[in-house]
Amino acid sequence: MVHVNPKYILKNHILQEAIDKANRHDFSMVKHLLKVALAPFDEHPELEYLAKPTPSEYKNIKLSCSS
Repeated sequence: MVHVNPKYILKNHILQEAIDKANRHDFSMVKHLLKVALAPFDEHPELEYLAKPTPSEYKNIKLSCSS
């Protein structure tokens, strides 16, 4: 299972947080996301917060891809 299911998945609420920080010129989270995106099956102990389950307030949010 570990070899076919990545531990780190870029979720909308995490991406939005990174965007918000980047808009304030803090690119630390963007760097963290790039690190796990390049190696999603590897262990990144310092970035465990990115592997946590989705908080309940962000579950079942419906998004549209239309522009």
